[in-house]
Amino acid sequence: MTKDYKGKVDIYKVNIENHQEMSALFGIRSVPTLVMMSKNTKPVQIPGAPHKEGLSEIINAFLEKDKNDS
Repeated sequence: MTKDYKGKVDIYKVNIENHQEMSALFGIRSVPTLVMMSKNTKPVQIPGAPHKEGLSEIINAFLEKDKNDS
């Protein structure tokens, strides 16, 4: 999936047990949680683990909104 968004999205995986300050900063209450952000938008949290197609739809919608907000 990362190849599909190369140059458009940076994807990071964070172990919140090792980085508890990150979960506190974003108010993460359940694992897994996807956090998407950009310079133009506020962070958006998506709890749970969507399937690949659903995740692609979420990312594409976020990128479209980000493009329209810039």
